Amino acid sequence: MKISVIMQVYLGEYPGARSNPKYKFIRAVNSFLLQKHPDKELIIASDGCEDTKRLYEGCFSSFSNIKFTYVARGNVPRMYEESNGKRYYRGVPRQVGRALADGEVTTYMDSDDILLPSAITHINHAWERAEPGLVWSYNRMAVQPRVGGQLGRRFQPASGGEVDLKLYGFPIDEKAHPCYYAPEGKMVAAPWLISHRSTAKSKWKDTCRVFDSEGKIVSGNSEDGEFVNGLLKESAGFNYNFPGYVVCHYVDGWDI
Repeated sequence: MKISVIMQVYLGEYPGARSNPKYKFIRAVNSFLLQKHPDKELIIASDGCEDTKRLYEGCFSSFSNIKFTYVARGNVPRMYEESNGKRYYRGVPRQVGRALADGEVTTYMDSDDILLPSAITHINHAWERAEPGLVWSYNRMAVQPRVGGQLGRRFQPASGGEVDLKLYGFPIDEKAHPCYYAPEGKMVAAPWLISHRSTAKSKWKDTCRVFDSEGKIVSGNSEDGEFVNGLLKESAGFNYNFPGYVVCHYVDGWDI
């Protein structure tokens, strides 16, 4: 089964941005190239980012299983940009990337994260065992570092000990730990833990949230929340558990 991975990329600054974005982009793409599953492709969707285009052309344009698309942003706000009580979210580049995907199943990764070598293999195995007619799947387990001795907010540690990322060739000192991201049968709006059939009807869009003077959400949704809601409306799905995705950056949490 061919698996398509879509990576939306903007290497500039934004509120809560990660450090060393160019290095981490290269690290992320290399983690895709190290995947054991043979039938795979990566679609890099540049969110109006010339740095992404230059790095792709200089480092990865020779790989037949890596595609690139440049999505001009124009006057559209950047991801997480805030103005007049609104926070903006970008989803269109992922939708443009989907148009280039050839895989039977599509999944996502962020440009500052890492895939462990068997991540796509386990997505493939999960779908091979899935009942016909299901449109989406949700991997309940990811890997994340401890921060100040504590695991990040919302997420509970799973059994299975810790992951030494240096054993996989990543020069990261912090030990990472498998964590559950949602109760059994549920999912959260984390695109890097979602996969779906190419026939899914839900579409990625640019969205915004409106906040009141106390910072509470009045209306609107994030781009990934809108996409997940669309998947939930069109079909049932299934969960599986495999700690193959390493969350290396979380706003107000950690940055490795």
